[in-house]
Amino acid sequence: MKRIFGAATALCLLTSPLPAQDGPPTVLTEQNLSPMATMLVDFAQDGCWTDPPAAEAHLRQTLRGTKIELSNDPEAARTTLVLQVNAKRTPEGCYGAVHFSIFGSIDWQGAGIERVVLESVSDIFYGQDTIDAYLLEEIERSIPALAEFLPDS
Repeated sequence: MKRIFGAATALCLLTSPLPAQDGPPTVLTEQNLSPMATMLVDFAQDGCWTDPPAAEAHLRQTLRGTKIELSNDPEAARTTLVLQVNAKRTPEGCYGAVHFSIFGSIDWQGAGIERVVLESVSDIFYGQDTIDAYLLEEIERSIPALAEFLPDS
């Protein structure tokens, strides 16, 4: 597997006046993110991603190993974990990016409820025949890291 960058984290800019466990104030806790829905966004081309359903099943199974409660109903979910893949094929193989983003709703300055990115992690790859196995490895690496980063409540 060839990678240009490791996972780069854009931390949430939203904060709460209540201190989180072992870290700075945050609204990002496993409890506050629950229940969470999942969603795939497939911008892969040229056969670079051949099994999105397996990736979503693995994502949900890996999330079950955390304290984040999952929802099968996006309307009932407090947050949504979006797995987005952008990929294109060249003679050297597929290249592109994998993005994990957690979306939540906020009341933005009294203007109504807006969906915003609370947390985002991305990784850039190249030289893959398909990204199926690579993506399963990324899920195995990223979801436990997210759960470790988040305080329980």
